Amino acid sequence: MSNPIEVLEKIAINKAQSYAERPDTVAVAITGSIGRGMTWEGSDVDLWVYRNGERAFEDGWEQGIYWEADIESATLLDIQMDDHTWLRPHTLEGDEISLLEALWGCRVYYDPTGKLTSLKKVIDSRVAHKRWMRHRAELFISYGRGCLAGLQYADALTAILMARVVATDYGITAYWMRRGKLLTSALRVPERLADEPELQRLYCEVFGLKGKVGADEFLENLKHLPMQIQDAIEGDVEECKPAMALGYHDGVIRHLRQIMAADFQPEEILPILALGDDLETQKGELLEKVGVILDLCEAL
Repeated sequence: MSNPIEVLEKIAINKAQSYAERPDTVAVAITGSIGRGMTWEGSDVDLWVYRNGERAFEDGWEQGIYWEADIESATLLDIQMDDHTWLRPHTLEGDEISLLEALWGCRVYYDPTGKLTSLKKVIDSRVAHKRWMRHRAELFISYGRGCLAGLQYADALTAILMARVVATDYGITAYWMRRGKLLTSALRVPERLADEPELQRLYCEVFGLKGKVGADEFLENLKHLPMQIQDAIEGDVEECKPAMALGYHDGVIRHLRQIMAADFQPEEILPILALGDDLETQKGELLEKVGVILDLCEAL
């Protein structure tokens, strides 16, 4: 039987080579856990490709392994950098992953101009700079607190969904930055907080996570959503199945619940959002819990 890591490596190399051979490709990086040498049982294959052309996204399955390629314009390789680049957090309504998160620790596969290699060197030096990372964490937490203050005046449904984003994007993300790392393995976020039981408990409560029982309930409710929504989310659900099979029920449901809340109108997907009967009460409780999460992420 083939070694799983060898299978991942072979698929990653083959895919990277196929993109490198395209005439419009400028650079290719193997990213994610395999690029960083941090593979786990549920690892898949992630690539970032830079080309002379528009943005795109491609994915698929090979030998039971999911792969995806974020295809970006080569103009991103010409970014002008200083000490403040990537320091400040993205906005609450934003959905762009920064180059810092995408390329941290990546493996450059194809880079005839040397631009991607230079960019990676700067990114890795930022992540290795403890004081810079802790300052970045402070800015993320501060921004998250500002978001919570504003959400006090939002309608209950919006406040609940956005506060969950705050918990992940400005709380848990900062928790890892304070440890000199960036958030990885998004499908395992709650499970990876096992060393901080209070933080883990609060985070699971904020997202309404209940282990396998909650995961089964989520998937059953998903079947009752409009068919166009089921079709749109099918690829994400399939991508998550290996992690689910490994027991990462809370991590998978957290991920799906957060991305679906961002991609669809909330009123279309109410059954999968883990909402109570009294949204105003839930809003107040949840904003308070996320505030504690930010405090813990700053203190731990």
